[in-house]
Amino acid sequence: MDAVDRRIDALESERQSTLRMAKAMRGVIEETSDLRKEHKAIITGLKSRNKEIDEIKVKRDKINSDIILPIHMIEDELSKVYNRLTEELDIHRVPSLAKEKEQFSWFLELQAMHGKAREASELHHRFIELVKEQKEEIKKLKIYETKHDDATAKLLQDEPMLKDKNINSKEVGSYDRRVHNIQKALRQRRGEMHKLRREAGRLDAWLRKKSGDQNRGRGRGRGNRRGQKPRDKKEDSGPMTLGDISGLLSGMGNESSSKRTRKVSSKKAGMRKMGNLGAHRGSRSQFKKKE
Repeated sequence: MDAVDRRIDALESERQSTLRMAKAMRGVIEETSDLRKEHKAIITGLKSRNKEIDEIKVKRDKINSDIILPIHMIEDELSKVYNRLTEELDIHRVPSLAKEKEQFSWFLELQAMHGKAREASELHHRFIELVKEQKEEIKKLKIYETKHDDATAKLLQDEPMLKDKNINSKEVGSYDRRVHNIQKALRQRRGEMHKLRREAGRLDAWLRKKSGDQNRGRGRGRGNRRGQKPRDKKEDSGPMTLGDISGLLSGMGNESSSKRTRKVSSKKAGMRKMGNLGAHRGSRSQFKKKE
């Protein structure tokens, strides 16, 4: 029972310590909640912006791989082809129909390339803007992290037990689960202790009753025995042993036997006395008549 009691004390101490830890963590989180919100908002923005940057980069690089010429060269080539197609013809140098078809085909291809090149250029400008914005947000993130660390360090001065702990909602949840498990173990141990105390109470009551009966029997035995030396006080105050119980029972048996013997002897003696008092025939005195 002492071992269970010590285990209950240890579990209760651990539960209180874990509760203090979880409460202290919640306090730090609440005190820095505004900074955490800003920090979280920046991180969320960085993630979504990173995704957009990656998508833009993929599209831009795909267009640039399909169109080898840069946009300024495409524009120069478009201007040259357009001038050739729209200039006045020299009757001595008239191009063939196949040549003109080739020129028009090239012109249309250059126009398509120019549209894609412009799209790639716009994507590139957007990419640059997002990268600059991302850098600015990263600077803000570092500032908020510094503020958060300073605020946390200031709070930890009052809570040194959190010094080497990772303070976040997940960690708080872990401590809450630990408190719940300890509470469950405490209920089990207290149930065991209740059963043990109940059994101990029953056993103690039984022993007291048994000891009282034995003490009464021992007192009667000492009063009826003759020539028996009185026992030492220390022996009387000691715990009952099997030998004591056996002796008591034996003494009680002898006492009962001696009582029965004395009773029979006294009865026989009485009967003998009554026998002596019986009628006896004697000689009567004779009356003589005076002459």
